Amino acid sequence: MASTGAAGLGRALRKLRGTSVAFRLVAVVRPDTAPRLGEVVRTLLDLQPAQATLTPDFRAPWTEESVAGLRTGLHDAGKVWMEAFRGGRALPLEPLRGKILTHLKEGIPCPERCTLAGRAFAVAPTGRLYPCAQMIGEDDDGDLVIGTLDSGFDEKRLAELQKAKDRVEETCAPCALRERCQSHCGCRHVALTGELGRINQALCEIEESFILAADEVARVLIAERCPAFLETYYCKQYRPAAGSVLTRLRRPGEPRPG
Repeated sequence: MASTGAAGLGRALRKLRGTSVAFRLVAVVRPDTAPRLGEVVRTLLDLQPAQATLTPDFRAPWTEESVAGLRTGLHDAGKVWMEAFRGGRALPLEPLRGKILTHLKEGIPCPERCTLAGRAFAVAPTGRLYPCAQMIGEDDDGDLVIGTLDSGFDEKRLAELQKAKDRVEETCAPCALRERCQSHCGCRHVALTGELGRINQALCEIEESFILAADEVARVLIAERCPAFLETYYCKQYRPAAGSVLTRLRRPGEPRPG
C-alpha cells in the first residue's frame, strides 16, 4: 500500500474509533507476503480493529517453499499476538483464534461448516444465483449456478453440488486434523482445483500451518498462565441466544444432520 493510501486509511479508521464504530480488517496472504506476517499482524494491531483476519489467497501458486515461508510468517505473527495478550489485549485474530477453539471444542461446530447456500447465497449482476460470493468469478460459467432471480432456486442442482462438495469428507476422514480443518469449504475447492470435492496438498499444508501456529501460542500462554489468554478461552461461559439451543459437534464418521 502506498504511504498516502495508508495515511488515508489511518485517518478513516481513527474517525470510526472516534464514533465507537467497530470494524474488522482482513489481510490477504499471498506466497510473497506470507514470510512477513509478523509485520502485518503488528500493523493490524496498531490499527485497533475489533477483529482481524488472515485470509490465504488460495488461487495463488503455493509451493513447498512458499508454505515454508508461511510457517515462518505465522511463527512471527504468533509472537506478536502473544505480546498483545501479555499486554492485556485479547484481539480476535482469525483463523488462529478459531483454531484454538477447535481444540477446546474438539472440532468445528456443524453450523459453522460450509453448506452451500445454507445461510447465505450470492446474486450476480446477471441475476444468476450462486452458493457463495466467491464462486461468481466472471459469471461466464454455469457450473456453479443454483438458479436465477426470475426462476428461483434450483434445489436439485444445489443438492448435486452439495453432494459433490461432500466427497472431500471421504478424502479427509483418516486425517488426525480433520475436525480442526476447513477443507470442507467449497470455495477453497474451486479456488485450488476448480472442482467441488477435490483438494490438493497446498490446502492441507496451509491448514496445518495455521493449526500448528495457534497451538504454539496456546501452549506458551497457558504455561505462562497469561491472564488475558486464560480469561478469553477458559473463563467465559457460552450460552445459546434466546429461543435457540447449542448444537452438538459432529464427530468423525457421523452423518451430516438433516
